[in-house]
Amino acid sequence: MKKYSVRTMIWTAPVLFFVLTTIVGAYRWFSPVPFWDMWDGYVTFNLNAESTGISAFLQQANEHRIILSKILFWVDWTIFGGFNAFLIVVNLLLLAMLWSALVHIAYSLMGASRSLAFYCSVLIGILCFSWLQAENITWGYQSQFFLAYLVPLLALIAMAQWLKHPRKEWCFWLSVLLGEASTITMANGLLAPFLLIAMLPISGQSTKKRMIALVAITAITLTLWQHNYIPKPHPHASATQIAHFVLMFLGAPSMWIFHSEPLALVLGVSVIASGVFFVMAWFSGKSREPLFLALILFLAYIGAASVGAAMGRGFAGAGAALAGRYETPALLAFASIIMSFAHLYRDSEAMAGGMRTLCVTTSVMLFGFQLTTLNISSEAQRWNRMQAALALTVGATDKEMISTVYPEDEQWRIDRVRSIAERTIKVKKSVFGREPLQSIRNGLGKSPESMGLKTCQGSLDVITPLDGDARHFRVQGWAINAATKKVPRVVYFVSDDVITGAALTGASRPDVENAIGRDAALSGFQGYIGQPRKDGVSLACSA
Repeated sequence: MKKYSVRTMIWTAPVLFFVLTTIVGAYRWFSPVPFWDMWDGYVTFNLNAESTGISAFLQQANEHRIILSKILFWVDWTIFGGFNAFLIVVNLLLLAMLWSALVHIAYSLMGASRSLAFYCSVLIGILCFSWLQAENITWGYQSQFFLAYLVPLLALIAMAQWLKHPRKEWCFWLSVLLGEASTITMANGLLAPFLLIAMLPISGQSTKKRMIALVAITAITLTLWQHNYIPKPHPHASATQIAHFVLMFLGAPSMWIFHSEPLALVLGVSVIASGVFFVMAWFSGKSREPLFLALILFLAYIGAASVGAAMGRGFAGAGAALAGRYETPALLAFASIIMSFAHLYRDSEAMAGGMRTLCVTTSVMLFGFQLTTLNISSEAQRWNRMQAALALTVGATDKEMISTVYPEDEQWRIDRVRSIAERTIKVKKSVFGREPLQSIRNGLGKSPESMGLKTCQGSLDVITPLDGDARHFRVQGWAINAATKKVPRVVYFVSDDVITGAALTGASRPDVENAIGRDAALSGFQGYIGQPRKDGVSLACSA
C-alpha cells in the first residue's frame, strides 16, 4: 500500500504542477481593467442591464448569444463591483469542471484497469490546465469558451448515463436541459441538441416518443434563439482557406510548441483521422459503451466548431486559427482522442506503459510554455493597463496606452471606449469605482488641501505631448513622501493651487534608489497632466 501511495504521488506531481502554475499565472496576469471585447460585451452590457433589464441579456454578442456568461458578468458587476476577479476564479473552476467530467469518463471507460484510468486522468489534467489557453484563463470575458464545451460535454455524459441505465429517467431530461442550455453559451452550442438527437438512433435505443419530444424541444429552442437575431456578415473564405484553417485549428498546440506549420497540419489531419477511426470502431461493434459514443460526438462537436470558426475567420488566413482562445477546444480534442484509444485498447498490457510515456513527454513538451505563467512581463502588462485606465480617468486621449486595453486604432473606437469609461466612472463601477482611480477623479480641479495632500519630494523628468489631445501631456518622473520617505501610490500635479493631473508610481528607478535608499526603488511614476498654469507644476501626495 505504501509503495502504491508513493507511486501515486510521483505521477500526480506533473498535474499538480500544471494546476498550481496555472492558478499562479491567473493571479500574476490578473488586471481589473476591462480588456477589448469586455468594453462592449461586459461593461456596456451591465450598464444597459441596469436600465433595460432582461432585454440586455438577450442581445447578441457578435454572432453569439452568451446568456450564461452574461449571468456571470451581472454577478461580478452587481455583487463584486465589476472588479473582474470573480470571473477569473470562475474560469479556473470551469477548467476544473472540464477535467472532472473527463476524469469521470476515463474511470467509466477503462473498466477494471484503474491504473490506466489514473494515468489518463493525469494526462487529461495536464492538457486541461495547460497555459497554451492563457487567453481564455486570464480574460474575464472568456467564460463563454469554457461553457461552450463544458455544457455540451455534460449533456452527452448525461445522455450516455441514461442509455446505460434506462431507469434513470432524470438523466435523459437533464441531458435535454443541458443540450438546450448549450445554445446560450456560444453559437456553436446550437450543435449540441442535434448531437443528442443523433445519439439516440446511433445508440440503437431511440423510441418514437423520446425522439419526438427531443426534436420538438429543440425546434422551440431554435425558434426562440432566432427571434430578433441579426446575422453578422463576414468576408467570404474559400474552401481552401477553410480547410487550411480547420487543420491549423486542430493542430495548433504543436505550432505553439514546435513552431512548425507542417507538423501542425499533420496533427490536424491526425485528429480528423482519429475521429473517423472511432466512428468505424463504434459501428463495427468494437465498443458499445455509451460514453465512448459520447466522446465520438464530442470530438465531432469540436470539429464542427472548427469549421464554424473557419467560415467566420478563415478569410484572415490560417494564422487566425492560432489565437489562444482556440487552444481550449484543440486540447479537449486531444484529451478525447487519448481516452478513446485507451478505452479501445484497455486490455493491452502495453497501454498503461504507453500512457505513462505520454504523460512524461506531454509534460516535457508543455513545460517551457507553462513557465510563462511566472513571466515578469505580466508586471509590465498590469502597469500598462492601469496606465490606460488612468488616461481614461483623467480624460486624456493616450492612444498608445489605451490600445493596451482596446487594441483598435480608429478614432471612433477610441472615442467609444472613452464614452463607456465615462459612464462607468459615473456609476462608480469596475476599476474606476475603486482606489486609487476614484480619488484621482474626485481630486481633479480641487485644491490639494481639500484632499489632505502634502508636497512630495521628486522630479518631473519627461513631458510628452499626446497626438490628437492638446489638453493633456503624458509625464514621467519620480516621487517619494518627504516626511515618511515612502513611495506614495499616487502623485498629484498641482498648478496654481489646483490639481490638474495625477500619476501612478511603481516604475523602477535605480538612480533614485542609489541616491535615497532601497525604499525609493519603485518611486518612478507615469501619468497625465493638463496645461500647466503660470506658477508651474508642483508634486503632492497623501500625508
